[in-house]
Amino acid sequence: MERFTNKVVFVTGAGNGIGRSIALSFASEGACLSILDIESDSLQQVATECSHMGSCRVISYVADVSDSLSVQEAILDTIAIYKRFDILINNAGVMCKGEFFEETNNDVWLKSFQINVMGVVNGCRSVIPIMKSQRSGRIINATSMYGIVPQIQRAPYSATKAAVITITQVLAAELGPFGVTVNAYAPGTALTRMSAEAVSGTRANQKLKEIPVGRFAKPEEIASAVLFLASEEACYINGVILQIDGGRLSVQNPDRIWSVIADQPS
Repeated sequence: MERFTNKVVFVTGAGNGIGRSIALSFASEGACLSILDIESDSLQQVATECSHMGSCRVISYVADVSDSLSVQEAILDTIAIYKRFDILINNAGVMCKGEFFEETNNDVWLKSFQINVMGVVNGCRSVIPIMKSQRSGRIINATSMYGIVPQIQRAPYSATKAAVITITQVLAAELGPFGVTVNAYAPGTALTRMSAEAVSGTRANQKLKEIPVGRFAKPEEIASAVLFLASEEACYINGVILQIDGGRLSVQNPDRIWSVIADQPS
């Protein structure tokens, strides 16, 4: 299935993890790709992988999403090359080490907001004019389950992801009349480098008990949901925050599920 043949797709944070899976998934469905990441080596590796997956063309940009000028230049260059712009995936993000609120310093807060929030803002502001003029487009932003229900020792990360939810909802209303939809995806814990500490050791055992499906997400499962939001099948979906968390936020105390199941006869 090639739902995105000749569609121009721009993915930030494409060098590893969920961003890599998103880029590869679009490439496998015929998209014309532009990918951006701050890590040059991993980005080039993904670009090579995408070109082997059948993507029409792959352009890569080494840049920091918090640098508005660099993001704008990459997007304008993409438009100049492809002559259109269809889908923006604001995937890039950072999670600083876990600390209680009073232990965090301004550098942590500023870095979190510059990347997680301003990275989204920079991407959106750069593509909105072309999408409005085309009267079509998809913007899909990365938030988190912690943007919906915040986590202790993750105040900066949770706050930034909540901000992305608000940005998504405002833009959905502002851009809907121009044929542009804006949605977000909120992953739970996934098997990525960012979540390395959470998916290993004793902490992983506890976290697994909090997920009704009993396992962590694979990056490609997150990517599948993102591609759905970008597809024509989702053309009437606008302003949605799609939870991809295995049911983690569906009930309070989800870890109790496993003790209840253990008590039931097999």
